[in-house]
Amino acid sequence: MEFCFLPVRKHFGPKKPKKPFVHAKGEAPFEKLLPELWWEVVTYLPTNEMLALRLISKEMERKIFTLAFKLILPRLPTLHTKLTRSSIQKIHTIASNPELCHIPRAMRVVYPWRYLCPGEKLSAKSEFMQLSLKLPEIHTLMNDLKYSLTNCRSFEICIEATVTQIQAESEYINILLQILAEADINPEQLTFSVPPDRAKILVGASSSNARSFFHIEEPCDMIRGWTNLHTLKIVDDEAIRCGEAVEPAVCQILKEAPCLERLIFSESCKTPVRNRNSLSPLSKAGPFPRLKHLELHSVAVHSVDLLRLLRVNGRYLVSVGFFDCWCHTPVRWEALLWLMKAYMPRLNSFTLQQCGIDRSSRPYTYTYEGPDIGDILGKLRFNLRGLYF
Repeated sequence: MEFCFLPVRKHFGPKKPKKPFVHAKGEAPFEKLLPELWWEVVTYLPTNEMLALRLISKEMERKIFTLAFKLILPRLPTLHTKLTRSSIQKIHTIASNPELCHIPRAMRVVYPWRYLCPGEKLSAKSEFMQLSLKLPEIHTLMNDLKYSLTNCRSFEICIEATVTQIQAESEYINILLQILAEADINPEQLTFSVPPDRAKILVGASSSNARSFFHIEEPCDMIRGWTNLHTLKIVDDEAIRCGEAVEPAVCQILKEAPCLERLIFSESCKTPVRNRNSLSPLSKAGPFPRLKHLELHSVAVHSVDLLRLLRVNGRYLVSVGFFDCWCHTPVRWEALLWLMKAYMPRLNSFTLQQCGIDRSSRPYTYTYEGPDIGDILGKLRFNLRGLYF
């Protein structure tokens, strides 16, 4: 058998010469696109690439940024991050832009392992090797929050984890709180919440798993981080007890934050099925002398923990609001008002909005602000048809 080795060109034919690129006079071809085509391009670009397009040319900035700005602007008031390098870089791109850095007002932080399967185990040590406060990316985020994103003073920490992630969850929250303290940015509003999509995943979990939800054992001493904090919000879900999980950190903030005056507690309970004890940690940790305003959303007003919370902190409260709250009988509402009349001498604002009786279709809505509120609370009566004096 004979082998014949020929040059590659003879096997595949001669190589075709490349056609030279033709440019329009004075500008590149992509700058000749119509605005309608640019809009199609911009729609599919992430925020950092939209901003990077401005560096190509003056003509590009004139044509593309006005279109991109319309897409970026609705998403800028709330920044989303997972504390990964890519998400921190996106925030740094916005913070470095003098036209955009003043727009963000809030930052929402979720976990990098958010979409792990419930049965998938997580090694806390390996994950937190990448989440150290010594990393340059974390310091970049701190500097952006401190010097560039000066209007971003509202922070939401999304709490979600399966039972196998308990250790990582606690350490992660401590890192987030420590970032706020080390950056010395003095947040004005802090929210602990459970995302509803995660709650749907865990709603079928057993009761033992729900009770085994994570707990922050040793919160950091971050008193210097709460100088300007005036609002603390807890959004609890019926599948996960957010209030119990963040009990030490929340109680420490309530006791030590010098300007904290407003507490917002929401159970996000769609159906009033059971009387839960989500308010139990707060009701037992008081009193909180600086607390003046209390808002309760979707809470059972006949809860023993709620009554204890109002009784212990009543002498400090100036305003109380109930939103989408419920109880089983009208007598419970009247008992609540009598307790407020007896224990809240400084109260001058009272709000009921879309509150009512279980299985009743007539919600209560009533607001009163002014003096002699004790007389109003003593005369207000409830029945299945509504409110009356």
